[in-house]
Amino acid sequence: MIRPLSGLVSGMIVALIVIIGVQGIGYQIVPLPGFDETQPIGADRPVGSLLLVLVAWGAGVLLGAAVAVRVSRRRWAAWVIAGAICIAALFRFAMMAQPLWFMAASVPLLLVCGWAGQHLARVWRSLPSE
Repeated sequence: MIRPLSGLVSGMIVALIVIIGVQGIGYQIVPLPGFDETQPIGADRPVGSLLLVLVAWGAGVLLGAAVAVRVSRRRWAAWVIAGAICIAALFRFAMMAQPLWFMAASVPLLLVCGWAGQHLARVWRSLPSE
């Protein structure tokens, strides 16, 4: 009971740290445009900025899922992490106007990264420890 719960918590913490970190670095590279009160939030974002969000979400789910599986020793932990980030993305879509391509690409990307995180944890387990 403790191991799966600690795996989920540690996986979610890793996922959020990676997402925040990659987005923070990305916004230094591709700055956001100025705030326009007449436009819906997110409507005037450049494509590069949205691609960085996808990269951040994907990297966060990949590493968070791998850590969750590695700590909990349960493969389903990766799907919990991917599902939680997918739900957060859906809430974002409900609150902010986003391009259709961005919304269509987000959920499949997050699910694929969750699946890849399962396999990354298996690779980590097979590496020799020193």
